[in-house]
Amino acid sequence: MEYIDIFKAGLKKHWLSNTAYPLLPEDVKKFKLQPQQYSYYLEKTYNQDTSLYIHIPFCKSRCKFCEYVVIANPDEEFQKTYFNYLNKEIKMYRELLGDINIKGLDIGGGTPSFVNSSYIEGILATIYDNFPTAKAKEVSIETTPHIAATQPHKMQNFYNMGIRRISMGIQTINASMLEKYKRDGTLSNEKAAEAIRNSGFERLNIDLMYGFANQNLEDWMTTLFYAISLDPEFITLYRMRYKFTEVETEKDVVSLEEVINQYKTAQQILLNAGYFAHPGKNVYSKIPGDYGTSDYLTERVVNSTPYLGFGLGAQSFNNNLLGYNCGAANKMVDSYYKSLDNKQLPIQDLYLLPLNYGLAKAISVAFYFGGFNPQNLNKNFNIDLEEKFHKELEWLQNNGLMTLESQSGWYRLTKHGAQYINGVMPLFYDEDSQFKLINDFYK
Repeated sequence: MEYIDIFKAGLKKHWLSNTAYPLLPEDVKKFKLQPQQYSYYLEKTYNQDTSLYIHIPFCKSRCKFCEYVVIANPDEEFQKTYFNYLNKEIKMYRELLGDINIKGLDIGGGTPSFVNSSYIEGILATIYDNFPTAKAKEVSIETTPHIAATQPHKMQNFYNMGIRRISMGIQTINASMLEKYKRDGTLSNEKAAEAIRNSGFERLNIDLMYGFANQNLEDWMTTLFYAISLDPEFITLYRMRYKFTEVETEKDVVSLEEVINQYKTAQQILLNAGYFAHPGKNVYSKIPGDYGTSDYLTERVVNSTPYLGFGLGAQSFNNNLLGYNCGAANKMVDSYYKSLDNKQLPIQDLYLLPLNYGLAKAISVAFYFGGFNPQNLNKNFNIDLEEKFHKELEWLQNNGLMTLESQSGWYRLTKHGAQYINGVMPLFYDEDSQFKLINDFYK
């Protein structure tokens, strides 16, 4: 396969070729382990630095653009039951893995702030009791403007329990788009930001989304300027991915040219406002030297640190071991509960990936930061990345898409390359995914 063909195929399927790898679950089914093998491989591979992700799959309602495992508006009894089982899972992993060294901890969803804050405090206590090294790490949590504005006591409770980074999903301020995608249309953002600041938080991130069908540039700019006016430390740009969402068919009306223009515009506006990110990086920070991401995501992206996901449908990855918890496919809790009742790890699927597949996933997620440091990947995969991808890296540099920073050792996207990131990433995919992209297997 020619590199230019892989590059063009990635751009053609720009809504698919992104940091989410494998491209489809069936691409790795042939590497699936049997349940009796789970404990052996988990214990064998999770014996080093690890980050933890806690999935709270609850929201007031499910947004149409959401691809994640979410349960809409659960009652108090449902929430209580879920957290009881989540505690069981954490303790099971402690028994299996022992006191592994924790490098980062995120609480995500869903909307974790949807629940009573006492549940969050309880699950943190369970984490700290079972994995004591997690106490030294910055915890990040997510909220919505509506919750922060109408339940400010939760923000204060989160801060009081030691959480120091909070991410608020605004996505867009276009009222018609909020209604169309079933997003809470209450524009309580200023009040929400005030509640977060009054609680003591000095690390506020705001999430915005672009690449929607029929989202014009003027509307996108209005959302950007509004987010900047709230004066967060960090602004994260998420490009609409469509896969596994209720509006997946809308991908066909979103042109690559539109998306590139939205990205370029956002980059310039944010840079002018004092926010910095390397080309292609999706998190912009106005704190010099601060990546703007949580310890969990920084470790995962920069250092390729393994991570364990706890909760319904959560994902885990240890460079060659890829796992999905029960519920990842059907978004139902029954199998998750049943496994734990039977004293079994609540794993839906666990895959032992060959080197090319594990590398593809690690490199894909590294593009959250617009590039990668080969030294970290070399250490974790026991390879010479520059030798393995010598021809690909040479082609990317010769075409002005990536550059090697001599001082840091990072391969980074150029400004030009950042616009075509969806063509760059597939050059590091496994050959089977590249073949499918080129031959239009993915619809």
